[in-house]
Amino acid sequence: MTETQRLAAVLVLLASAACSNDSTIPSPVPPPSGSGDLTSLSGTVVGHFDAAPIGGATLVHGGVSTITNSLGQFTLNGVTASGAAGVTVNAPGHVFRRVVFNMSPNRSGVTIDLIRSAPPFEIEFYRMWVRDSLQSTSLQATRPWTVNPNFYFKTTLDDVEVTVPDDVIDRIVSVFANAIPELSGGRRQLGTVERGTTARDIVDGWVNVTFAQNLAGTLGRSTVGGNSGTMALLYAPLLISTPQNNPFGCDFYLYGIADHEVTHTMGFYHTFETIGDSFSGPGCTGTGRPERTRIHSAIMYARPSGNTDPDVDPPSALQSTVPGGLARREIACFRQ
Repeated sequence: MTETQRLAAVLVLLASAACSNDSTIPSPVPPPSGSGDLTSLSGTVVGHFDAAPIGGATLVHGGVSTITNSLGQFTLNGVTASGAAGVTVNAPGHVFRRVVFNMSPNRSGVTIDLIRSAPPFEIEFYRMWVRDSLQSTSLQATRPWTVNPNFYFKTTLDDVEVTVPDDVIDRIVSVFANAIPELSGGRRQLGTVERGTTARDIVDGWVNVTFAQNLAGTLGRSTVGGNSGTMALLYAPLLISTPQNNPFGCDFYLYGIADHEVTHTMGFYHTFETIGDSFSGPGCTGTGRPERTRIHSAIMYARPSGNTDPDVDPPSALQSTVPGGLARREIACFRQ
């Protein structure tokens, strides 16, 4: 690349950043982590929703850059030949993207998808639902499950000598079975379900579900995402259903609460319209959430665990880390 071409690429990158609909542009990619040998990386930049090629996108790695042609194709020279290589991609009208590749000499055929900064994508909704911008002082990294979640139900209440009937647990399991694929863009399914009368330790791959007659005035609480977690549900058969504890008129308020709590289990938070966004609707079947909920949930599950705002993948070493090792975040939901 000549000095003139290099200058033109840098100017396009700056212009793209200025035109972006998202004002949060991360810092440049740090220097390559691999060896001193250099190679090329080639592929195509496409739209996330339609896979249409994106021309005029600027890709940068370290001190080199290139621009996609009208077919979205690119070849980026001067990329580290081994180890992790971070590449930033910026195109007018699209969310800033950083993706990390595990490099090999002359790697080709890669596809990088960009999210368009326009409906159906809503950056503010995404930040609430996926990053916890509504209740947290800092935007959170994503916590999708990287395996199918398994559930252990402790059938005896934690605070009184009462046993939850099998048919109640069966109904909750059916909610989870429907909700998990819907909340992961079809990438995860309900795993193994077990029941017992004693408590279990938290282990990777499992969510421990417990019941109590008193949850400090709340109807439920859950940890958020990762590859392990806990869920506590209020079990009070005599509790009268109200629009507050059973907004969709299910035959038992508990099924609606389970329908909501599983959204936290799968890695999501509250929004300004939590009831409309997180519940599956009349009947509390676990499936049938609004389109925007399903779209933005699928985006999170299309990215590696640890993706940060606005669309920045973690170093490759973190992508294989079991999310269960993260500090667990717990959310309490709804007052009685």
